[in-house]
Amino acid sequence: MTRKKSAIIFTLIFTLVSFAQQRSEWKGEYLQELNATQSEIEFHLKNDQIIDSVLVQKFGNHKWSQVKMVYNKKVAEKSVYKQPVFWFQGENRYRLKYYVMDTIYYSETETYQCDREPIGYEIVKKDKKTSVIELSAFAEFSIWNHMGALIVKTSGQSYDISAMDQGVYYLLIDGRTEKFLKK
Repeated sequence: MTRKKSAIIFTLIFTLVSFAQQRSEWKGEYLQELNATQSEIEFHLKNDQIIDSVLVQKFGNHKWSQVKMVYNKKVAEKSVYKQPVFWFQGENRYRLKYYVMDTIYYSETETYQCDREPIGYEIVKKDKKTSVIELSAFAEFSIWNHMGALIVKTSGQSYDISAMDQGVYYLLIDGRTEKFLKK
């Protein structure tokens, strides 16, 4: 290898290492604060000109899932973002996933304890052809079949299951999984 090629490679490696170190310092510099209240997640970005987007994530059913993607408006020196959330009964964990110049960073996890009663459900037969899942309170929920395929992901206080085939289904509600039989 010639000296010229060696010098170019060395310069390139040095530049990449320096840039990576600089990017790791941005992690704490741009995400200032993350708070959970009774009805929302609030986070503060300072000098958010460099952050492209922020993904609010919630931990539930043994995995992190997306709640909302917030795109940066790039208008303020310090920006405050608020995202309404629905808390599961018990411990709730949220974090932010954000991008700084194509590098992914995660915030510290914010925990919120929700002490309300668990949301209950029952399957109600309205008439010979109509069956409905009725919840004890408004909630976000999803229904999965026995093969693990998502049937519906929605929110509300009831859902008509009349069109579903007979069989075993799983209702993911309030941070837990309930098994039910559609007759």
